[in-house]
Amino acid sequence: DRRGRGGRGEPAAGGDRFLNGDSIYGEPVTGPVARTLDVRGLSYLNVPYGEAIRFVSGGREFAWRFNGLDHRRVDLQQLAPVGFIAQPLPIYIGPDLRYRN
Repeated sequence: DRRGRGGRGEPAAGGDRFLNGDSIYGEPVTGPVARTLDVRGLSYLNVPYGEAIRFVSGGREFAWRFNGLDHRRVDLQQLAPVGFIAQPLPIYIGPDLRYRN
């Protein structure tokens, strides 16, 4: 993994992207995911670092792997396709256990 600590690049000052243009929250996924979630009715979501999730809402879907920086909060609206979700949905990304002391 080329992002964050341990040789993974540094985020641009004040931005949500690394200097190479990658998101600090992770990346879109086209392959297998750990779980699929219908976001309707959720008020927040805790996600383990590195997990890939398929999000579903009103017949639309997209998948995201949370493997950017750990210990972050991001609104699903920032990651989802435009119009995917009408209200904010905070996602709390857990710690990257590779860097536990």
